[in-house]
Amino acid sequence: QKEAAEALKQERHSAFVTRQALHARIKELEEQIRNLFGAQVVEPAAPPPPPDPVMIVFHSISAKGIPNADAGGGSDPYARFTIIDDFTANKPGKNQIGYTSYIQNELDPNWAGERLQLDLTPGGDRPIRLRVEVWDKDVKTADDLIASAELSLSEIESGVTGKRTIRLEGDDGPIPHFHFGWSVLAEKEER
Repeated sequence: QKEAAEALKQERHSAFVTRQALHARIKELEEQIRNLFGAQVVEPAAPPPPPDPVMIVFHSISAKGIPNADAGGGSDPYARFTIIDDFTANKPGKNQIGYTSYIQNELDPNWAGERLQLDLTPGGDRPIRLRVEVWDKDVKTADDLIASAELSLSEIESGVTGKRTIRLEGDDGPIPHFHFGWSVLAEKEER
């Protein structure tokens, strides 16, 4: 079963590469026809298939009920999103990771206006597997993991958006409400 799953992933990746090459060749041929015949060219009857998504953007990120992580009480939280993909899981440093800024001494943070843009692997795992973590920023020591969760985002077509509220589990207690939105895009978003 593991071999079949690996073969399917490789076949999906190969099909993606082939489709991209064919689409590029079609564009070249259409341009040649336009150059030869000018405006008389009729556009193709069927549009090309939608491109595979290449980016995921996380936004509208907030949390309520973060446990105290600092010795004097409070937390300086930031969120971390990691795309988990078998194509990159065995290659250290290749996973796509995005971080919010940290908010000082806040148990109900809202990272308003922050957008985390991460690459998706063409032909990679579907549904998209995601690890969400909240960390406490420390200045003199290593940052502390407060809580985390792993989940799947099954909506992967280009242009799809979604919202999710999840519960993160941690040693010091859960974060009962972690909220985020996402958009899956066929092109990079302008910064």
